[in-house]
Amino acid sequence: MSELQDYLSTNPPLLEMVVGYLVKDSEVLLGVRTRVSDGLGHLIVSGIGGRLEEGESAEDALVREVLEEIEVQVTDYQKVGHVVCLSPHHPSWNLRVTYYLVTDFEGEPKKTEDIDPNWYPKDALPLRDMWPDNRITVPLVVSGKHIAGSFLYGADGQIVEHDLRELAPNEPIPA
Repeated sequence: MSELQDYLSTNPPLLEMVVGYLVKDSEVLLGVRTRVSDGLGHLIVSGIGGRLEEGESAEDALVREVLEEIEVQVTDYQKVGHVVCLSPHHPSWNLRVTYYLVTDFEGEPKKTEDIDPNWYPKDALPLRDMWPDNRITVPLVVSGKHIAGSFLYGADGQIVEHDLRELAPNEPIPA
């Protein structure tokens, strides 16, 4: 059994999260996280999102988080992935993340206490400023791929092992 599968077999609690990647033409909106919970992702470039609230669906959380973080109203989106990030050395960072492409929205993204948003060309993402798993997943999803997988992080914050696959066009994205 792999280290990743071994840790997953312990059934660790996972924080339910959503992340949205707003896209227009050949650009994607990412932001520098300026306010975070539990130190998770401070000053890291990421998509727009956060944790689900009690009783909230992932789709409702996406709409709420985008509105709270950048003051934009989501009007159309597509679920494009599901990833589990495991941090045995920091269990409160164990995450189950649902990825969305936001293809239509109202308003202009604004800087808030949480995030400083910026548009980036899809083919020139700031990968070195992103979480190691996002360096792999974000280029895939912004290019239109659907993904599912897991990442295991070591004590040094680097990926120890991962299992990621592109899904077939009609294959459902796991929950």
